[in-house]
Amino acid sequence: MLALQQGTTTLFNAAAYADFSAAPQLTTANILGTIIGGVIKLPIAKILNIWGRAEGFLLFVVVYEVGMIVLASCTGPNGYAAGYVLYWIGYDAIYLILDVFVADTSGLRNRAFAFAFVSTPFICTAFTSPLLAQAFLNHVTWRWGYGAFCIIMFAIFLPLASVFKYYQLKAEKLGVLKNDRSGRTALQALAHYFHEFDIIGCVLLMAAFVLFLLPFSLNTNGKAQYSSASFIAMIIVGVLLFPVFAIWEKYFARVHFVRWELFRQRTVLGACCLAAVVYFSFYCWDVYYYSYVLVVYNLSYSDAGYMTQIYNVGSCFWGVVFGIWVRWTKHFKYPCLLFGLPLMMLGAGLMIYFRGEKHGIGYLVMCQIFIAFGGGTLVNGEDMAVMAAADREGVPMMLSLIYLFSSLGGAVGYAVSAAIYDNTFPEALRKALPDNAKADWRTIYDGGYMLQLKYPEGSPIRHAIDHAWTQSQKYGAIAATCLLALGFPAIAVWKNYNVDKKQNKVRLQAKYATKYEVAIIADELPTDRSPSVDYASMWAGAHYRAIPTSTPQLADEAELAMATLQTMLRIAAESPEAGVARMTGVEHYETVTREIEGLRTGDRYAGPDDHFRVLAKSELPAGAKWGCEYESYGVNVDVYCRWLLRQFQARGGRVARHKLPSAASAFELATKLGLGDEATCVVNCSGRNFDQDARMKIIRGQTVLVKQQYHKTVTRHCADGRRPALIPRPLGGGTIVGVTLEIGDLHAHVREDSRRALLEDAVEFFPDFVKNVQDFVVVKDNVGRRPWREGGLRIEAEAMGGGRTIVHGYGAGGRGYELSWGIAERIVNLVSSSLGPVASL
Repeated sequence: MLALQQGTTTLFNAAAYADFSAAPQLTTANILGTIIGGVIKLPIAKILNIWGRAEGFLLFVVVYEVGMIVLASCTGPNGYAAGYVLYWIGYDAIYLILDVFVADTSGLRNRAFAFAFVSTPFICTAFTSPLLAQAFLNHVTWRWGYGAFCIIMFAIFLPLASVFKYYQLKAEKLGVLKNDRSGRTALQALAHYFHEFDIIGCVLLMAAFVLFLLPFSLNTNGKAQYSSASFIAMIIVGVLLFPVFAIWEKYFARVHFVRWELFRQRTVLGACCLAAVVYFSFYCWDVYYYSYVLVVYNLSYSDAGYMTQIYNVGSCFWGVVFGIWVRWTKHFKYPCLLFGLPLMMLGAGLMIYFRGEKHGIGYLVMCQIFIAFGGGTLVNGEDMAVMAAADREGVPMMLSLIYLFSSLGGAVGYAVSAAIYDNTFPEALRKALPDNAKADWRTIYDGGYMLQLKYPEGSPIRHAIDHAWTQSQKYGAIAATCLLALGFPAIAVWKNYNVDKKQNKVRLQAKYATKYEVAIIADELPTDRSPSVDYASMWAGAHYRAIPTSTPQLADEAELAMATLQTMLRIAAESPEAGVARMTGVEHYETVTREIEGLRTGDRYAGPDDHFRVLAKSELPAGAKWGCEYESYGVNVDVYCRWLLRQFQARGGRVARHKLPSAASAFELATKLGLGDEATCVVNCSGRNFDQDARMKIIRGQTVLVKQQYHKTVTRHCADGRRPALIPRPLGGGTIVGVTLEIGDLHAHVREDSRRALLEDAVEFFPDFVKNVQDFVVVKDNVGRRPWREGGLRIEAEAMGGGRTIVHGYGAGGRGYELSWGIAERIVNLVSSSLGPVASL
């Protein structure tokens, strides 16, 4: 129904503006709708994650419906543009939600086919939409068309919203989702979401593009001229707002509107550039294409509609073929580079020549088919590129990002199309009109196709109109062809992903998910809005540190840390949305021991791949006697833990929220969780001391999270035992300042003296970060109780009798993240040797 509605109402645009005697203003609504609808997609992705799919879906259904109502009832071009903007915001948001659903329920290998398949309704509606549009235009008005769809679509959307809400409530009942109240007042909530959605950054970016591009449309309809003060002022202000937006994002925004670190991935950057280029090129000729074929080839409304639908039919059909190809070959880069882009460029180039009646409409259809097949390859290919580069867990943000660039590229295309139309059509029309009609050029220009079709075919005036249209389309096709050349480097930088091998996996589940049921039982989950002090994972600063292996325990942990380092660096490279980023690590020591001086490249902690080096004395800060730097990583733990949970669930993992009295009690939950027979293996990695391990201790840790973003992880080892540190959280998550190590201390609240000491130490030892304590922008104070096992980790299998086994993996204390993937690997080996072909819980 969305395809039918969109295909039908698109044909109303030209008719509406012709009714308003404002045909040249058509691009004004398109530019506004495309820019605002595109920029707002990033906040939409956040809304879906924060408020829920059902609530987000209903919100944008309301926006969509309001837009349709305004379109049906407006009295002029300004009201139509306002309704058009609201309509496109709602329409794009609804499609984004549906795309995310499709991506979440399909593997990467099948995703190109799945995306193409759900677009196939456009093939059917391509033939019905023009007929429906013509029926409305011939028998009632375009206003009734909008009004009818307003009622029909609401009836379609309501059941779908109910399904979203049903499964959301079901997830909450099962404990997968937990919607805790934030405890904020209405004013505090308003302030929180104001920063969370970066409203100022959003407005600045929209204003910059609108003010920069809109004057070209206003010039087209005579409201501004290139030499006018208003045109120049809007262009200048628009250009100046771009650096203002950049300054705001870098220095003032608490949460960045665009996650710029994602563009470090060359595939993501290339795909976004390709999206902008393709849509820029397409709209250079497409905006006035309906009016062009209607007038020049003297078609009926429905036949002209069929001409505009060739792209939809061809691209949707070929998208399915491309999806099958990707599933078969497991690659998508070279079909885009060697087939899709050259074919689209060929189609646009041939349109330069095959235009006007003298060549026949069949040649124009051929060009459209070429462009459609190329577009079906490229649009699906760029979607696959960002999802392959980011893995499936970052789908909402990645799709929003690619849609943003598509929209901005399209908006620039609209502006260029308007400029071409304004500078070619009127001049060609004035020159071609007979002398007795030259004075009527403005009326013919403003009246659009509805007035132009009234002139008899073959008359001198109609011939002049046809000539003006062919001249305008020629330059649009030239611009489109030239722009597509930029697509070659954009695709060339993509990685040649194998979509069958790309996705990262949680260790235990990855090994057993295809044969066994794997479930997580936890009292608290990363989705909780306010984790308790005992859920220390959400409060931590996480990084890798090069430290000497001076004891057998540290030597063992060194192996775990190096295994974790390799996995974390791979995640940082392949899935930047996971919250892990590669960065430099630095250690400064005030007291030097033999073990410290023995750190060197080749050690287990200073491995051959971590770029370890000892700092020269000239590089050491005051008071430090020895230092080193190495390749490390930082973790935004909130983002990372949610990413891991989504990855587990996406592969079919089960999650249940329970507070267990003991590790052994998990065996009894197998039947309740629907796992069939009673589970025979439980992995105990909670650290809750279920088995009364006498060595278990609690280490209280207090940290301060500040808004300022540092660029490396650095630790100072003071002679008096203090260990000031800066641990950045990637993705704009700020920086963890310091940490306390208080063994056996169970105090659950923030100690002001500890907070003050942490901040003062940071000022003293890291003066390049901040100069004064007052300069810190504190986001939150963190307190966590970390389970630590004196004498080292417990990683072993314990036979419980009756063929049941508990595999223990706990006691890392403050090094949980640093050792995590190494511990997971050992646990997998223990599960494998202990279980054999039995179920795992």
